[in-house]
Amino acid sequence: MLRRIICGILSAILVTGLIGLSVSANGESVYEFVIDDTHHTVTIDGISEEFREYVAAQLIGIDDEAQPYSLKCMVFGHLENIGTASHTMHKVYSYAPRCVVYVYEVTTCTRCGELLDEVLVSQKRINCCPVG
Repeated sequence: MLRRIICGILSAILVTGLIGLSVSANGESVYEFVIDDTHHTVTIDGISEEFREYVAAQLIGIDDEAQPYSLKCMVFGHLENIGTASHTMHKVYSYAPRCVVYVYEVTTCTRCGELLDEVLVSQKRINCCPVG
């Protein structure tokens, strides 16, 4: 009986681990925000899963959370990780092309998730929303 319980627990842990690997294998997350009737889409790649939503909110200017920080960072300094993020603002202009895409190179700390730097790599207007 005890052997079945242990096997069941180990099987559940193994299946959960495999599901987690298949979900994070894509490595990209998309976040949607609506602020003052403007629709924002942020796509993030190359940043730890647990910090992506915070970085997305920082890129569009939502700063309602406390800045994350770690005791390890205070002692050893930040451990930098570089990823990419694209921020699409929909229906910005009244004429075509109406939408704008900003592509950033973002540097975060893998220990605490703090957004250390964001460098605008490109900016362009796109036709993704119809006029009218």
